[in-house]
Amino acid sequence: MPTASADNLGKIIQYVGTTTSSYTNGFWYECKNVGSGLYNGMIWPIRNYKVCGAIWYQGESNAGRSHEYGALMSALIENWRELWEMPDMPFLLVQLPNFMQKYPHPTDSGWARIREAQLNAFKTIPNTALAVNYDVGEWNDIHPLNKKTVAQRLFLGARKVVYGEKLTCSGPVYKDMKIEGNKIVITAKNSYMLQKAVKIIFILVVMTLTKLLGIIIILIQN
Repeated sequence: MPTASADNLGKIIQYVGTTTSSYTNGFWYECKNVGSGLYNGMIWPIRNYKVCGAIWYQGESNAGRSHEYGALMSALIENWRELWEMPDMPFLLVQLPNFMQKYPHPTDSGWARIREAQLNAFKTIPNTALAVNYDVGEWNDIHPLNKKTVAQRLFLGARKVVYGEKLTCSGPVYKDMKIEGNKIVITAKNSYMLQKAVKIIFILVVMTLTKLLGIIIILIQN
């Protein structure tokens, strides 16, 4: 980790826009809060280790500036792939779980926007997988108690993206929709799971909407 003189410590703190409470043995104690400190201290030293891929479970602290997350995630993946000299280095992304109070009315949520950014990374960056965990979180605990389910979903992603197995590691992912007369045509990816789910859930939704709204919904599988 880089050293800093006591005289220059104040200037460094002012420059990076953070604070520190301890300065010991010539090291900046709060250097861990700076991006370059994390990278130089924890990523660069292990660059020569052989890896099969990376699991990324993070995003909680970015909820207040979620508009940045997509670009940051893309840049991180690009950087690590370059660092390890693995252009197709697999990345398994853990989407943020359910957390915090629920509201009976629509409201903005930084956590929801982070989840959307993580989904978009999965949809646009090759050789990635996404473990969706909204159903395994607790509103009053930032760390899901049910870690086994999270691990199982990551394991499926690893089997497909890292080891090349032909299996489905994701539920259906919405692609687009269009209205044709009295029909709503929905296009989804990863539709293998829909072949099972459509018989149970989707038909119920169609029946309900048809009864209430008098419309017909057609599902296109991609």
